[in-house]
Amino acid sequence: MKLRTITLALVLAMGIEAVAQSVPHTTAATKIHSIDVLPYVEDMGKMSDGYVLVGDSKSKLYAVFTSTGDVVIPFSIPLVRSGRSIPKFYNGVIPAKLTQNNKSFFAVLNTRGEMVKQLKDVTELGENFVDGYVPAFKAIPLSATRRKVVLRYYDTTGKEVLPNLWQDVTGTIGMLQEMRPFCDGLSCYYDYKTRRYGYFDKTGKIVVAAKYAKAHDYSEGLAWVSEDGTQWYFIDTEGKPCSQVFSVEEPVDFHEGVAIVYKRGTSRNEPCYIDAACNVVCGPLYAASRFFGGYAWVTVLNNGTHDYVIDRSFKAVKELPRLAPHNADNTIYDEAAGNIQVGENVYAPDGTCLFDANRWIIKKFSDGLAAFKTDNTVGYLNKQGEVVFMIKLSDF
Repeated sequence: MKLRTITLALVLAMGIEAVAQSVPHTTAATKIHSIDVLPYVEDMGKMSDGYVLVGDSKSKLYAVFTSTGDVVIPFSIPLVRSGRSIPKFYNGVIPAKLTQNNKSFFAVLNTRGEMVKQLKDVTELGENFVDGYVPAFKAIPLSATRRKVVLRYYDTTGKEVLPNLWQDVTGTIGMLQEMRPFCDGLSCYYDYKTRRYGYFDKTGKIVVAAKYAKAHDYSEGLAWVSEDGTQWYFIDTEGKPCSQVFSVEEPVDFHEGVAIVYKRGTSRNEPCYIDAACNVVCGPLYAASRFFGGYAWVTVLNNGTHDYVIDRSFKAVKELPRLAPHNADNTIYDEAAGNIQVGENVYAPDGTCLFDANRWIIKKFSDGLAAFKTDNTVGYLNKQGEVVFMIKLSDF
């Protein structure tokens, strides 16, 4: 077992490069829309598939905008939130909860606000299509006083699909579990009767039976699973266990050949990088993030805490100023763009700051755009800091 550690000596010659950072700004191409009551930033959806939903704080109705700031349909969609997030478009449609004549119902809706199909008898619907599917609970009447509740999956046309996963969940249901993405050809599903997770392929065939209390999505052909919720090991795409058990803390998935597991320390659990043979290849550290684009961000203790960028040889190549890159809840890895959003700022994998929010309130980037808020405007900007379109209060 080869152990590597990060020390301050590795970075004595490294400095923080002064680079030009994008900051929020309008351009000649910025489109401006006026409204009587400014939308709350919480009513601004995530851009996806080239479209986004934005809510009107006054009418409680929603509009559809394109990624260039054009209005597809004005504020007229009677979307019901009631604890649901604003859905993201997928192939031009969303699963939506709507209200009409004081009655709520579920439907598949297109970018023009038209119903592709109303989902009859559905009582709860997933918030977003994931790889073309969305789960739902459906109540089927048996008599005037009795009904059974079943789990169903719908595609983007509103058709019931994936029959191998259908269940009669009467009396067993909890909260509806959202659809999980297909990773390495498999998607994780929840069995409501056993209250366990398993995996199925794109044909709907169950490949790994539901026997896990917790289960991660596959990454690089391996998935972390736990049968009791505390002891973790990883399995291959056939469900075969292929690691020792780790129980100190929930591991982090494999990326670029290594995963993160935790070792008990004197005052806290300390992350270590392991390879697929479960050899510790770096650590223990104070904090660590996944590898991305050949780099990872770590924290070590050396006369205080210091944040560093390390490369795939686990050599420190740059010290980072006052960041918390290891906070997974505050970090988004954009695989398509090859950059990382930490809080409201955007960085290259090597730690170079590409976008500085400059005290603007910036939400998470999606499809290259993020919602923003200032004192008197809201809108969407790109990672170059250019405001694509903004909504401001009308002058009269």
